[in-house]
Amino acid sequence: MRKFLLASSVVLMLALVGCGSTDNTSTEIDVATDNQPVSEEVVSDESSPDDTDAAVESEAQDETEEASACTTLTYIGHASVKIVAKDGTELLIDPNYEEWDWKAENPDIVIVTHGHGDHTPNYNLTMSDECTFINYKDAHTGDTYESYDVGPYHIEAVPAANENHDIKYCVGYIVTVDGVSVYHAGDTSKLDSMSELADKNIDYAMYPIDGVYNMDAVEATEVAAMVGAKNNIPIHELNEDGQPAKEDNFTPDGKLVLSYGETIVIAE
Repeated sequence: MRKFLLASSVVLMLALVGCGSTDNTSTEIDVATDNQPVSEEVVSDESSPDDTDAAVESEAQDETEEASACTTLTYIGHASVKIVAKDGTELLIDPNYEEWDWKAENPDIVIVTHGHGDHTPNYNLTMSDECTFINYKDAHTGDTYESYDVGPYHIEAVPAANENHDIKYCVGYIVTVDGVSVYHAGDTSKLDSMSELADKNIDYAMYPIDGVYNMDAVEATEVAAMVGAKNNIPIHELNEDGQPAKEDNFTPDGKLVLSYGETIVIAE
């Protein structure tokens, strides 16, 4: 595994999602209005216009950085997921969805659940020498499921399997960052061992529901009840004809349906 090198200074700028606010409107800095003119004491020989502009720009930058200090999850599409920590560290799970602009990604961590072509890294994705790559073959050896601590992330491999996916060559992952845990089930059907995940107090769980290569939406609902995550997200919904499975049949408590490319804030 390549060493992970965390940059000493990271500024996270989110174009789609804001933190610390109940709406998406930008913060306005009231320098001067018709009802509140700038006093003569502010514009004086001791403070040039350049100094005032610099102070305003600095204040705006501080407020923007504060508003961006959040943890986000993006459902890229199919089984591909992106998590960005508060410090800007980016983690990708099964980064393959073909419609995504992988050339624009610069991940710090990439984890893969198994070796099928719709889950292994897309050929347009570039991983630098500093990127940590965790493969299913390393995450599960013999009877051991490995755990990793990389930057702000704790990554734990867990069982995943069905008749299309040998348990020796397939895993799910629980990713914990900034106090929030995300379970990506990988390609799987219901396993008895999934009941043990209830003790993990998972915040967000993502389940395949295609009903061809994996469990269907009804069975995924049963698994969600076993795991007991606060939020349950259906993924990998396309069947062998390329048609989406019926999300209406996925009915767990805390159901959360995300569109392809949708980003949500999971920690502030």
